[in-house]
Amino acid sequence: MKTTLTQMERSWMPESLKASLFEVELWQWVGLGIAVILSLLVGLAARGLARRAIWLRGQLPGPQPTVETKASLARAIGLTSGMVAAFILIAPLGLEPGPNHAVRTLLNLVAVLALLSLSTAIWDALCDDIAARNELLSHRAERLLLPITRKFVRFVLLTGACLAVLSLFVENLTGVLAGLGLGGLVVALAAKDSVENVFGSLTIMFDMPFALGDWVKIDKVEGVVEEINLRSTRVRTFEDTLINVPNANLIRAAVENYGARRSRRQRLSLRLHYDNKPPMIDQFAAKIRTYLDSTEGVLPEMSLVELEDFSETSIGLLVQTHFNATNQAEELTLRHALMTQILSAAEELGLRFASTPLLPNPTPSVPPIAKPVRS
Repeated sequence: MKTTLTQMERSWMPESLKASLFEVELWQWVGLGIAVILSLLVGLAARGLARRAIWLRGQLPGPQPTVETKASLARAIGLTSGMVAAFILIAPLGLEPGPNHAVRTLLNLVAVLALLSLSTAIWDALCDDIAARNELLSHRAERLLLPITRKFVRFVLLTGACLAVLSLFVENLTGVLAGLGLGGLVVALAAKDSVENVFGSLTIMFDMPFALGDWVKIDKVEGVVEEINLRSTRVRTFEDTLINVPNANLIRAAVENYGARRSRRQRLSLRLHYDNKPPMIDQFAAKIRTYLDSTEGVLPEMSLVELEDFSETSIGLLVQTHFNATNQAEELTLRHALMTQILSAAEELGLRFASTPLLPNPTPSVPPIAKPVRS
């Protein structure tokens, strides 16, 4: 039924504007076009104001969301504002029940998408704030639960939006969902691998065998964990390739987590020449021990420099220690310094390494027996 405002407008409208097309009068079509244009302008203005407000917030100290989250938040605010303006502007047009239902359904559909976008952007901003407050995310639970929780909440929001959209077209939503229960069971049985992947995700959440940034080896895949999804885990290999490991594999596979090491063991087996005298070897070992005890990044309580074996060609000196290194670059730097110190100590003492096996003493030759000369 048309409102009083519409009746007043119709009283002075020319008859040409009262012509009907698809149960919508011409002036109402014009009003719909104006409403769409004004809604777009309101959305663009709100988006611009949101960008400005986000920029001003970025000038203040404290944690900041990512650039992608800022853009999504501004876009969602603009879309939501435009939809609110559209609902307000459409109301005075007094559309007939049929066209009004179609327009309202379309607006409700876009409104659900706008609210989904806004809620997702707000949730992402909250997650970015938590991540920024814990910049290094040193705790394993933070580095693991935060990305998985972010994706899980997104999935819940998307599911809610799908149900809201479905309710726009189905009156008895509860009955439809009940009818889909048996079909969902059949689909779940058919998608057995997908179900296993979900359980693999739960395994990651509860057991926490690794977290983002860890150096892991899963079966034959070795690299750094870059992303953890509900279905698979992305591992960046050292050849810079990206491998998607299904989470179902984590239920059965042995996961070796190099990133969880408290220290990095170094084991050097030095082969010394037999020409080196025992006092010289003791001095050489003492210099290495002194270096390990005084070098930052080396755990002296876990260091060992001792003779370990004899062979036919050389003497074995074991140099074993642990580095307090957080990544491979630090480990290689400390290892390089240790090996340089070993070479310098050997050169200072004149110690010889067994680069080639010792040759056995040659068997002395027996001179030939002189034969008597007959006269």
